[in-house]
Amino acid sequence: MENITVIIMLLFGVAFLSLISKRYNFPIPIVLVLCGVAISVVPGLPVIALNPEVVFIIFLPPLLYHAAWYTSWYEFKKTIRPITLAAVGLVLFTTFSVAVAAHMLIDDISWPLAFLLGAIVSPPDAVSATSITKGLGLHPRLIAILEGESLLNDASGLVAYKYALTAIVAGNFVLWEAGLNFFIMSTLGIAIGLLVGYVMSIIHKRFVCDDIIEATLTMLTPFASYLLAEHFECSGVLAVVTTGLFCRRDREAFLPMKAV
Repeated sequence: MENITVIIMLLFGVAFLSLISKRYNFPIPIVLVLCGVAISVVPGLPVIALNPEVVFIIFLPPLLYHAAWYTSWYEFKKTIRPITLAAVGLVLFTTFSVAVAAHMLIDDISWPLAFLLGAIVSPPDAVSATSITKGLGLHPRLIAILEGESLLNDASGLVAYKYALTAIVAGNFVLWEAGLNFFIMSTLGIAIGLLVGYVMSIIHKRFVCDDIIEATLTMLTPFASYLLAEHFECSGVLAVVTTGLFCRRDREAFLPMKAV
């Protein structure tokens, strides 16, 4: 019950801040950060603890799905090479760089703990990248790379985090096993995302004839993709992103035909 109360309060707060940001044409991620900093310095406020699993299940899937839905499939396909290099190579490079800096600057920090810190800060947020780049007049190719990379980098960041945490707990780390598991988790996550996207596209085209039902199914789609992927212990992040991109591509192909 406590988590539900906190979630409802957060939703009201985010909705109100979103109205403020749209009213004054200011990126909502920056507004949220500034508001969070302001609240943190207010004395006497109670300590609120929110289960991280609740955040992953309730907030992450719809945010990722929304970001993927509003990413141009055509531009994403054109820039898949730099997106992949940035989402995997840049994240791992950042993880390694932060780990080296932390190990050199912080006394008594072990290498596994330093890599854990690097994995935590390495992937930038998908929703922030999509929101902040709006209205800046950037080149469409650059926007596509930034948005596409921000959608995929969570997978590599979470895998790096998982194996750094395993190294801390178990005291061992095998590089080739981490690489193989990363490939398996990513491939299965993408496959599940494609499956869910394909099934939902068929349902929307052939069976749904009511706006309320269609809106409900659209809202539930990212949760179905994420939970199914997590059930098979693969990347729920990649599953949701893949479902969003597939549905976006399918809708882009369907709307012209419908207009004709």
